[in-house]
Amino acid sequence: MKKNIFITVLLFIVTVAFSQKSQRIAYIDMDYILDNIPEYIEAQNALNAKVEKWKNKLDKEARKIEVLKTDLSNEKAIFTKEVIEER
Repeated sequence: MKKNIFITVLLFIVTVAFSQKSQRIAYIDMDYILDNIPEYIEAQNALNAKVEKWKNKLDKEARKIEVLKTDLSNEKAIFTKEVIEER
């Protein structure tokens, strides 16, 4: 009986000792790693090109909408409510 208790206490102490080990903390510079991978650079450039295309398309659409708004506000006095709602 004493032997079982001794083994249990010993296992508990060993377990606690291993869990109290200091943790290792590392710093990884992902920017450095990714900057040195050519595939990542190519993918980033392709993504940036797509983003620029999308921004240009959105700007064109926004300008079209602004032109339509100004045209509608200029012609608002001429049109009836039904025509204004249709536009």
